[in-house]
Amino acid sequence: MRAITYHRVSTGKQAESGLSLNDQADRTTADLARRGWEHVGTYTDAGKSGRNLTGRPELRAALAVLAAGEADVLVVTAWDRLARSIVTFARIMALAEAEGWALVALDLDLDTSTPAGKMTAGILAVVAEFQSDKIAENARMTHRRRRMVGKRAGQAPVLDQAVRSEVAA
Repeated sequence: MRAITYHRVSTGKQAESGLSLNDQADRTTADLARRGWEHVGTYTDAGKSGRNLTGRPELRAALAVLAAGEADVLVVTAWDRLARSIVTFARIMALAEAEGWALVALDLDLDTSTPAGKMTAGILAVVAEFQSDKIAENARMTHRRRRMVGKRAGQAPVLDQAVRSEVAA
């Protein structure tokens, strides 16, 4: 079986540290070796949202390789690394089915080449979207509370106040 691995982290801090990306790479590499699958490529989107396909050039490149028949399976460490919305996940699943390749998530040892794997993957997509929605909701609530007490909401500015004032002027 010819396998492609895909790794993703959402935030710039995660991308900068590289820890999660390295962990994902170590896990997929070890699992492919254990299964005896040929590793034909690794694709990584660092600091990219999993909510849609837009803005993830590496995932789109991996999907193109799978569509061309140059690999048989797309391997991720966890389903939420691949998709954080039902729509995105459903689009990827439809591509896999139409083009004849499989998805494998190592965290739950699921393989969509089986009917049970397809069903479970669909359920997990709903859970991943819920989790993403809850994270966004919590962030909005925190930002609203901070603004109500006169504090800054969101990440700290990259430029200091003097530079920002000069740009604004």
